[in-house]
This record gives sequence, structure tokens and C-alpha cells, in this order.
Amino acid sequence: MVLSSMESNGFLKIGIWRRWSGKGVSGVSNKHNNKAAKYRSQVDMWRDQFGKDYALRNLRSTKETDEDLYKRYYGVTRTEMNYEFLECIDRSTRILEVGTHTGVQLMLLREMGFRNLYGIELQEESIKLSRIHNSRNITLINGSVFELPFKDKTFDIVFTSGVLIHISPSDIFDAMKEIYRCTNGYI
Repeated sequence: MVLSSMESNGFLKIGIWRRWSGKGVSGVSNKHNNKAAKYRSQVDMWRDQFGKDYALRNLRSTKETDEDLYKRYYGVTRTEMNYEFLECIDRSTRILEVGTHTGVQLMLLREMGFRNLYGIELQEESIKLSRIHNSRNITLINGSVFELPFKDKTFDIVFTSGVLIHISPSDIFDAMKEIYRCTNGYI
């Protein structure tokens, strides 16, 4: 099912795109892309004090995210958007959020009944805060969009929200290639 299509340069137009390939293989890969040196400055910035301060400054519960942030600024809650886009998706679908921050979106998906939830986050403090604030049954891993530690086509859905804006424009394509590599389904 295609809700949107790819541009010729590989970027998404809008919405969700269905990858036209076979079923993926689950599990974590031991091989690494070894691109760390190229992205070191922006990755280090988010892993260091700047990222920790950002995590603490932007700590919100699922209720605060839904009612105080999304409803107030967008006129709709994140939960309502999730139901609009994901209601028909099987709840056993393997989902990866890249740049999970404190896991609020994954917690909202868990509340919808999704069971195979994974998050990658650069900032260790965000992962700690997520674990404190009820991230049970969600697998959180410290890592980078530039080197996702998963085999090709591991997930049915890979998404990110509010992360790509923080990546250098010259590196967006590399980030998207990694996201694309890890999905056998939707982006």
C-alpha cells in the first residue's frame, strides 16, 4: 500500500511509504558501517552535555505531550494522529523509532496495543529518563541513525519525529539510507 512515493533522489514526499520488498530478517547485526568519524561532531554534541540538557529541558509525560503540546499547537493529539495513520496496522508489527528521546511516542503506541517496540537514542540521559518514566515492554538502545545496529529489513515500520531537523543537511541522505535499510515495510 502506497500512501506516498519516493522522489527520484530517494527522499520521501509526504506521509508513509511502503517499501516494495520481501519480508525482513529480525535481529541485531554485528557488522557496523564504520561511518562514525564523518558524523562525529554532531553525534558527539547530542551525546554530551548539550544533549543531556536538551533531554532534561524537554521532559514530558504522554499526557503532557498529547494535551499540552500537540492539542495546543496542532489542534489534534498525537494519539489521534496515531489512530488516524496506524489503526489498521497489526499490533504485532515490529516498529523502530529513530531518536526516541524519552520514549513518549513509543509509550503512546504501546497504549494502542503495539507489542514489538524499539527505540534508538543517542543521549543516554534520555534513555535513563525513559526507563524511569514507564518504558516497560519497549526495547531502548543507545545508538545513532548513521549506524543503526540492526540487520537489513529488521522492522516493518521505521520512523522518526523531530530528529531530521537536527541533522546536517549534507548528512540527511545518509540518515535516510540507514532508515531505509532497516525496514521491510513502512517509513
